[in-house]
Amino acid sequence: MELGVKLNKNTWAICFAEFFSSFSYFGVLSLLLLFLLQNLQLPQKESYNIVGNFSGVSFISALAGGLIGSRYLSERLCCLLGFIGYTAGYFILINYQASTFLYLGLALIAGGFGLFEPNIQILFGTHFSDASNTKRNFAFIVFYLFNIVGQFLGAVTFVYVNTINLKYVFIAAGIISLVGLVFVIARYQEMMAIETKKIMKSNLFFETSVLILIFVITLYMLIQSNFSALTDSWMMWLLLLAIIAVVFTTSGLLGFNDDEEALPETQAARGNTPVGIFGAFLLFSLSFFTMLQSNVKSLFIMLFFPITIFLIATLAKADKETRKRILSLFLLFFAGLVAVLCLRVCFGLIDLFTKNFVDNVLWGWHIQASLFDASEKLLILLVVVAVIGFIKYFAQRNAPLTSGVLMSFGLLMLALCFGFLAFGITLASSAKISPAWLFLAYLFMAIGELCTIPIVISAIIGLAPREWRGGMMGLKFMVIGIGAYFSDEIGKLITPITGNPTLVTYQHLFLNWMLYTALFTLVFYFVWKSWGYKI
Repeated sequence: MELGVKLNKNTWAICFAEFFSSFSYFGVLSLLLLFLLQNLQLPQKESYNIVGNFSGVSFISALAGGLIGSRYLSERLCCLLGFIGYTAGYFILINYQASTFLYLGLALIAGGFGLFEPNIQILFGTHFSDASNTKRNFAFIVFYLFNIVGQFLGAVTFVYVNTINLKYVFIAAGIISLVGLVFVIARYQEMMAIETKKIMKSNLFFETSVLILIFVITLYMLIQSNFSALTDSWMMWLLLLAIIAVVFTTSGLLGFNDDEEALPETQAARGNTPVGIFGAFLLFSLSFFTMLQSNVKSLFIMLFFPITIFLIATLAKADKETRKRILSLFLLFFAGLVAVLCLRVCFGLIDLFTKNFVDNVLWGWHIQASLFDASEKLLILLVVVAVIGFIKYFAQRNAPLTSGVLMSFGLLMLALCFGFLAFGITLASSAKISPAWLFLAYLFMAIGELCTIPIVISAIIGLAPREWRGGMMGLKFMVIGIGAYFSDEIGKLITPITGNPTLVTYQHLFLNWMLYTALFTLVFYFVWKSWGYKI
């Protein structure tokens, strides 16, 4: 059957750019912890902190990258700068023996992720701004497939390359990223957004975001350095004065005025390019500083409160329709947070569960443990046509599924994922369960992932006004980061309580997660239904 959406050469170019990005980024990420533990022989706690900080910095960078792309630079230019950061970071990691190069390489990759990911998604979405909700959901499911294929092939390829020589992993990632950079440059014109770019008129959201970002960065650096030698350095104070000077001298370029003029993308971005480039430089600098300090949690906390305050202030001054759209997005973000929690906790629990309590022989065939981990990505590729057919079935009968209904369905599938594992344990006749139950759980997890994560991205394009999209896309990545953080904290809480877990212990854990997820799904569905937004 047809996928229900046709991609033109512009959108195909964007999808392949996403593929190159996810191939290199997630391929390296899949081996990063193992690399730190075995090759650098770092303590386990320090290794986990570095990986956690790297992921956290990537998500925080996406918030700044989304604002830079939508306000100061074009989305295409941010994607180009992102690939430059990727490529430089991977090649610098070749000299991983020096800690400075290790942190610098990871910071460039995280900053590149922040500039590339939110803007490539916005760039893709602009081609479907006027499409129906169903077609836009189809388009983003297809786009998400390129990300999944990149993740899967990157992990498989780099695991094999790592058996030859670790340095070849970073060389291979750099080459793939370089190919992606050349591809973006070659297809730069074809990746242009089809919407008219505007010099946005003054509003509290963007004015406050710029000023608060600088304030938080300054305060964060001071607190993290504990007012030590860094605060005594005249270079540090000179840097802060330079930041303040740039903000005030370029206030005209920041667009803090009441003029709003529709211009082509290249003309609109030209006036704000110096500020955007400076913002990108500041983003890479913050990433490097945070990686050195190894404490991204405090930055998350410091960003949460100012973001909340100016979002509330901005919504209070927005018109009723905009306010309803943004609040609808917040509802979907909350559901997305639960989906990320389920996916991350599920993967964490299943990984430990598989090693100890899943039989690796199915119908006489011996199954490698690594195949279990890869099966969810493979199942996504297998069930995508069925998921699109399911959505299309209702659309053809004039009963299209809204974003909230699809999110509810996806969360229900994630709840069933836990349920099948618990049921499999109940039917187990020995100390281990059949791998068939594990594959069944992964099947429902794949359906749940396809009906949640791409739908949130699609809803941002459908609900957020043009000038809000960069900030909302960045907030989506922050939500994913928060979900990842809390899932790790939940994992830490589970471990000491269970001690040496048994099958019964895991059965209780799976049942509890199923019940909590199903209960949240029920509440979310009725809240969304009463909210009454048909998108």
